[in-house]
Amino acid sequence: MSYPQTAPKPKLRGDIENATYRWVLRLENGKIFDGYSKIVGHDEKQDKEELLIDCIQRLGNNGYFKKCFIMEFYKREFMHKSQDTLLLELYSFDFKAHGEAKLRLPLMEYLSRVYERIKNGGEPDFKALKPEPIPFRAREQDDFEFTKNRFPTLDHLVTYCAEYLLWEKHYPRNRVEGWYHKVKHHYGEYPLPQASPTVRPASVDVAPAPPAAPTPPGAPPHKAAAQALKTVNMLYNKFPSNR
Repeated sequence: MSYPQTAPKPKLRGDIENATYRWVLRLENGKIFDGYSKIVGHDEKQDKEELLIDCIQRLGNNGYFKKCFIMEFYKREFMHKSQDTLLLELYSFDFKAHGEAKLRLPLMEYLSRVYERIKNGGEPDFKALKPEPIPFRAREQDDFEFTKNRFPTLDHLVTYCAEYLLWEKHYPRNRVEGWYHKVKHHYGEYPLPQASPTVRPASVDVAPAPPAAPTPPGAPPHKAAAQALKTVNMLYNKFPSNR
């Protein structure tokens, strides 16, 4: 008797062109693999911090914390791989965060929980260790929390406003600019603005930047990212550090 054959599942392929994150797995057996946060034909999560945590969780569930001597995570810049921004280095018993990744509090909390369990000899439950979802208002309060430990220099603050609050979290531009003007006086170079933190202060003594051209409908995600990067550069140029 013959039985109908089950069609093989289609092989999932990383979307090299449109993924937000890329990782490199360096296995103890000498092999090296690339991976991407987006699968061809599937959408990514809108919250890019949750997306990165989910990617780490899946790799952990598949045993790569034991198989690899290092896992490197990059934010893609939609150019050559060599231009991607290194965010994380995950080792067998420790991790190292770079740049903006240090400012992502839920991500740092998650990795700290995972490695605390590993160092104590336990087997991490990568899903259970994920931070509880934070209500929007509480997350917004965290996103706009300012301390000098969190932002040691004005450049750290500018990068956070541009790359995280504007590009990743999509907060309104006036909201971000208003908060920036409210807190930058902590660096001793600027007076405290006499204006609401939710609007652009009237005392800004620079000409307004020309509006960025809208992204054409149907443009691929990497085109939209390039447009966001243009907006990021305008913000940085408007508010340069005088150090």
